[in-house]
Order: sequence, then C-alpha cells, then structure tokens
Amino acid sequence: MFSFFKKNLQDAIIFVLGIVFAIVVSQFFQTNIEFLSVTFYAILIILLLLIVFFTQQTSQQIHQMAISSGTRVRYVGNKWQGDETRKGEVFFEVQKIIEEAESEILVAGHNDPYFDPNAYSCNKTNTDQAQEKRVMYLKAIEQKLENTQAPFEYTRIIQIPYDSDFQISEETVGPVEFAHCHRSLEIKNKKKSDELVVNIMKMRTERTMTFLIIDRKYLIVADTGIKHTNVGKVSYVAGVFIIEDFKGSLTLGFQRYFKSHLVPSAQPVFLKDFVVDNLPSSL
Repeated sequence: MFSFFKKNLQDAIIFVLGIVFAIVVSQFFQTNIEFLSVTFYAILIILLLLIVFFTQQTSQQIHQMAISSGTRVRYVGNKWQGDETRKGEVFFEVQKIIEEAESEILVAGHNDPYFDPNAYSCNKTNTDQAQEKRVMYLKAIEQKLENTQAPFEYTRIIQIPYDSDFQISEETVGPVEFAHCHRSLEIKNKKKSDELVVNIMKMRTERTMTFLIIDRKYLIVADTGIKHTNVGKVSYVAGVFIIEDFKGSLTLGFQRYFKSHLVPSAQPVFLKDFVVDNLPSSL
C-alpha cells in the first residue's frame, strides 16, 4: 500500500491541488477579500514547497541513473581568455580529486616532440596562471604521500620521445615535473614505510595518451591541444575528461592496462639518477 502511494505520489498531489484550486474558485464569489488573501498565500506556499520537492526528486533520480549506468562523465577545459582565476582550470579540478584519494594514484604521461612543459598558452599571463595551478596539483600529490598513514601507491610513468635524451630531466619534462618526481622519491625515502609505494618510471614514447587513475573511482583522460606559433608547434593540456566510475569496471580495465602493458615496458628511476644542482628550491 505504501509503495503504491509513493509510486503515485505526484498524481495524488496534483489531484489534491486541483481540489484546493476548485475550492478557492468557488469561494471567490462567496467570501470576503481577507479570506481570499489568506488562501492565496497558503496556496503559494504549498506550490513553492512542491517545486522544491520535485526539484530534489529530479536531482536524486538523475544521480541514481548515473550510478545505475556505472559512470558519469564531464569535460573540463582550460580557459585561456576571460576570467583570470579560471586559467589552468583542469589542474584545479584534478587537485580536488587528488586531495580525496585514499589508496592509489596511477599516472601515465605522454610528452610528444612538440610538448613544451612550460607553455600552456602562447600568452605569458595565461602561462603563469596555468603553471601556478599545475604546481598546486603536483604539491597535492606530495602532501598526500607525506600525510597518508594507510597503504598507498603512487606510480607515475613518463614517456620520453626517441629523439630526446632518455633521462628525466628539466629538458625532457620541465623544471616543475622534474622537481616533483625528485620530491616524491625523497618523501618515500624519508618515510621508510613498506605501506607507501612510490614509483617514478620512464619509457620511450609509445602511447599518445595521458591518463590518471585514482582509487579505481576516477579515470581522468587528458585532451591534448596543439598551437601553431611563430616558432613552430606547441602542445599543451587543453582539457580533461573526468570519468566518475561508480562500479569500478572501467577504471579496472585501465588499471590492468597500466599494470600489464605500461609498467613492464618502463624503467624505474631512483634518487641517484637525478642531477639536482639546479633544482628549483620552491615551486
């Protein structure tokens, strides 16, 4: 009985509203203005409450549909024009997800021959804004490694083009990511905990896709753009697809690909491999 009433709740409410409306109309010629005023406000309040109720119900239904389908996808693009605070928006969005990570961050990076790690736009102001948010995103990972007490894995695979020196250096990945990789390994070395796994790895460029897996809950796939400048081509992070995987089946497939195809093809990088004479002191 209750389930039947719940299922037909909207029809029942509409029916009741119809009766109330009919009563109001019938009273129009039978009551004074004061009664009509009170009745009008009462009906108005009821309608507002119903709007709020149906809005919440619709939002919950959409959320349940997303969960039942298994995934929810949204695209976040970098903003190069307009609001200065939104430059490098993708890094800010990824940072928020990183801060909620509980057990795992896997990163497969792709540096193509045209990649400029310091240029996310042809405009210097835009570059500074994007770079600042990129630094904060990488710092969020480092803080997660420093503060986590539970078992945690952070593996970052960096692909280096065949025509570049096969080293993780400022020239191949830029000073920001170079410093981040060094600090991540330092954190692992200082904590000396078997529950913290930090792998910085390198491989020759064989895949043209950059993606992150976080806790088998999120899959983040980069949308790489190319700008044609007066000095040639420059690739940059144009945006990201953020896929929330409620059932974990999609991220599981990417995780298996990461572990069984990329990791075996990559080589680990150790602290001793870093030349840190010119390492940025603060980023």
